[in-house]
Amino acid sequence: MNKSLIAKRAISIVVTAGTGKIVGDIIKNNTSPSDSVTDKVTYTVGAYALGGMIAAKTAEYTDHVIDDIFSAFRKTPIVPAESFNVND
Repeated sequence: MNKSLIAKRAISIVVTAGTGKIVGDIIKNNTSPSDSVTDKVTYTVGAYALGGMIAAKTAEYTDHVIDDIFSAFRKTPIVPAESFNVND
């Protein structure tokens, strides 16, 4: 596994978990299902479905950003330490 793939997977896990939590909290705070089992089930399934959709798009965006960051680092020239003269 290369470093960018490891970074993508690690960050993607955190991003999708956070996104799912945020979507779930938004739905919980802005809806009030009745006490019926049907309402509770449909709200829960809808929250998971919506959270999953948004988390997938967020992970896709995060992968793109990570690719851009790694690309920028690859294009940045590395300056040898000898070129810096600290005594001047």
